[in-house]
Amino acid sequence: MKRAVSLLLALVCVMGVLPLSAFAATGLSSAPASITQKSSDYMKIGGKSVRYKAASSVINNVGLPYVFDEQVDVPGYGSTRALCAYQKGTLGPGANGQKWNFKEEVDNTSLRVLLTYIYAHTYGDFTDAGNAVGLEHWNNYWSDIWFMVAQAMSWYYEHGIILDVNSNREGFIEQAAGEGRQSCVNAKKQQQLTMSFSPRNR
Repeated sequence: MKRAVSLLLALVCVMGVLPLSAFAATGLSSAPASITQKSSDYMKIGGKSVRYKAASSVINNVGLPYVFDEQVDVPGYGSTRALCAYQKGTLGPGANGQKWNFKEEVDNTSLRVLLTYIYAHTYGDFTDAGNAVGLEHWNNYWSDIWFMVAQAMSWYYEHGIILDVNSNREGFIEQAAGEGRQSCVNAKKQQQLTMSFSPRNR
């Protein structure tokens, strides 16, 4: 939990000091015409598939969906991790190989800031400015934690409850922090559940 809080504090600091351009060193200049699902596995913590219980009752009232490690191929870019835009959407390995055509670009400043931060740290893809201040390339565990935050905040956007980072930065940070804390709680409970059902504890 302390580790998650320190990462959230880092987000507060870099948002106040570094421009967004300090993070992603590479990317596309425009949205691709289509993407193709490469793989879609249940996100697992402690060997158990994760059902996401959010900090927001708006999300939880819709349901407690599974979270997926969704990998897609993007023309002109390559393979990358993706998120489900709709909370009631269905992902899974049955759709491997399926192509989705571009519909509309999600151009929300708050989501763009958060996702740029998460993707850059996940792939260690920083500009010279980011490298100069020693931004960290996360391991798989912390990348998974933050992708749960990213997925939750994507659903905040879907339901129209994500706060604007420009007009209400503190409120937006608190939303992200709340989901960060909840992701850590979910992970800890999942690990405890796995341990309780292990052969050593039967």
